[in-house]
Formats: sequence, C-alpha cells, structure tokens
Amino acid sequence: MTQILLKELIDYNEITGSMKWKISPNCNVLVGSDVGSIDKKGYMRTKLFGRTIKLHHIAWFIMYGYMPVEIDHKDRNKTNNSKVNLREVTHTENMKNLNISKANKSGHKGVYQIKSGRWASQIGGKNREYLGSFETINEAISARKEAETKKGYL
Repeated sequence: MTQILLKELIDYNEITGSMKWKISPNCNVLVGSDVGSIDKKGYMRTKLFGRTIKLHHIAWFIMYGYMPVEIDHKDRNKTNNSKVNLREVTHTENMKNLNISKANKSGHKGVYQIKSGRWASQIGGKNREYLGSFETINEAISARKEAETKKGYL
C-alpha cells in the first residue's frame, strides 16, 4: 500500500474527514459511495488489500505518507476523521484522552465517592496516583484538574 495508491482509490476531505471511493474496490461498492462502516467499538473501518483498516489510519497515511502506531481523536469522536481532530500519539498519551467510564457516577473523570460519603480523586492508568480524599465533590474535581494540567492531559 502506498500513499499514491490510496489517493487514487479514495477521495479524503481533510476538513470534514469524509472519504468516498474514487474507484470501486469490488462489485458491491459504487464509485462515490462512502468508504467504510462503524465497527463494534465505534470506529470507522473498511476492508482494503485483504485486511481491515481503521479510516483514521487511512486518513493519516493519505495526509502524511506513513501508517502511525497510534492516533488520537482529540474530540473523542471516533468517527470524526478530519485533519484537525487527529494527532499521532504514544499509547500513554492516548490513554489520557479516554472518554469518561460508563460506571462513573460523579460525572467527572477520576472523581468518585467513597464509603464515608467523602469524595476522592485519582489520575493515571496502570500507575494510578491517588490525589486524596475531600469534603466536597468540587474539591476533588479541582485536585483532578490540577493534576491533569501538571501531567499534560488535554
């Protein structure tokens, strides 16, 4: 796969992130139709050259000529493949921009209520850092935001 070949096959709009087929990859796909479909995890993907490829990786390859190991969607919208929304990151950097957990009851990342009724906050993934226990949720949120700033979170 080359950048030139991808540009011949796919019309990528850097502003909207949309992709259309310039050449039909098979008899079931029409020229001008949208490239890809949404997978179980919410990412746009397509089958190309015998393998499944996420569209944000195709977009990156079309723009920059190489396939990155990991790409982050800055706005956390897995279908927004516009140029301004994509950034090449390390795995650690990508983990800093995760969506809030569905199990979260506070509405704020890393902030939770403990059995005593107080609020606690933490930051990080594998090497999680406990930030403390607080009387109010606002104090716990402030501690988390301060830690995010120090650690370079978006």
